[in-house]
Amino acid sequence: MIALPTRLADSKRVNRIAIALGASLSVVSAANAELMTSISPLNSIVAAIRGEVASQIVPSNVSPHDFQLRPSAARQLQKAELLIWGGAQLEPDLAPVIENLARVVTKLEVQLIDGVTLYHYRGKFGHTDDHGHDHHHGDDEALDAHYWLDLGNINQIATALVAAFSAQAPEQAANYRANADAFMAKFESFDQLNPSMRYAVSHDALQYFERSNGLSEPLLVISQDAELGLGASAVAELSAHVDELDCLLAEGGRGADWTALGLALPVIEIDPAGLSLDGVEMPDFLPTLYNQIGRAFERCGGEMSSASE
Repeated sequence: MIALPTRLADSKRVNRIAIALGASLSVVSAANAELMTSISPLNSIVAAIRGEVASQIVPSNVSPHDFQLRPSAARQLQKAELLIWGGAQLEPDLAPVIENLARVVTKLEVQLIDGVTLYHYRGKFGHTDDHGHDHHHGDDEALDAHYWLDLGNINQIATALVAAFSAQAPEQAANYRANADAFMAKFESFDQLNPSMRYAVSHDALQYFERSNGLSEPLLVISQDAELGLGASAVAELSAHVDELDCLLAEGGRGADWTALGLALPVIEIDPAGLSLDGVEMPDFLPTLYNQIGRAFERCGGEMSSASE
């Protein structure tokens, strides 16, 4: 596997325990295991390493915030022998259903993988919505679930899956390792991003990418809800800070709406969950998503070399 340095997080980094992959997954039959993942970023890693697209609980074009368990997915969960998911703190809406499967499914949880860096949400700052929606984003005790935007985390998850699948099928171990290396090579390097860029985000979902690439926090967060943010108070907040900003990174397919306001500010579309990537082949899903986020930051602040010219 590609060796990536393990970064030390701040005081809000979550303490995790190492899991014994070989022991915990030894009960799964390689030939007959019903393999399931919760979300597309995890399924992408599975598909790249194992060469098999797993059944998926949350459809690729549905936000986990809006997810409702389909009857077909519930039935498939009952057949699952190996489930790869974020864990109760990262995917709390799935937790009650999945916890009831404790006796019939072996689970590999991202939040328990040794070496994965997890952050709490940074709390409310900038403009926050006043619509009374109860999302996890404003809760200082909740974990930020966008862990797939940290390249180090992707590498750690891939390493854990290589170990898990190799325990099931030792004769395929070399292939799994080669597949993981090829997968990691698809991620572009963004180590020349301008760390002093000044940007606003419509939704606070980019913390993992920011931290792992040495970027500062956004100067302004328009809303803690990905689906909101174009109300009068949000527009007034952004307008008051236009002169301080290099760009607005707009989520939720709302870029055109922000552009239509006529503010003297570049508006760049982002898609942290990859909801617009439904047609991308699953092994390429996560590299495509990560690389698109990196290019959005490049467009916003330029690279260090160009910024100094």
